[in-house]
Amino acid sequence: MRILLKIWRFVSGRSNYKVVILIRGVSGSGKTTLANHLARNGRHPVMAADDYFIQKDGTYVWSADKLGQAHKECENRCKKSMQRKKRMILVNNTFTKAKSMKPYFKLADTHGYIVFSIIVENRCNTINTHNVPAETILDMADTLRNNIKLVSDDIEQMRSNINTTRT
Repeated sequence: MRILLKIWRFVSGRSNYKVVILIRGVSGSGKTTLANHLARNGRHPVMAADDYFIQKDGTYVWSADKLGQAHKECENRCKKSMQRKKRMILVNNTFTKAKSMKPYFKLADTHGYIVFSIIVENRCNTINTHNVPAETILDMADTLRNNIKLVSDDIEQMRSNINTTRT
């Protein structure tokens, strides 16, 4: 996991830096697996809206009408971890739309955290554990694809800087 090493080197070299890592991807892509691996055996808190739907006996019971509450609970858990000044916090949700990440960016700004966004691709064709229909996953993939930001919003300024440098 080179990404963890790079992020950890970034953080550990600066004693006052704290990070929140938003792990994005469609259902079944491996977001939870990656988050748990990056958490280094529980050293860093991991949270997801899906946690809300896990029953005491470990079964997963999803409900569309409780999805808003599940996301709010996930945000609250992240906020509590920030208030406890955890150095690294991992949040794994689909985050298919940029607006779904906004509460975490706002929390990060309020509590002095740096945000990293990691997108997990399902290149191994793993099966999602929550039995999400294939059609829903394809819709998620299309939405995510259209909400990935690869460069700064100020692309025209970047182009101008490149053109100025070339002349």
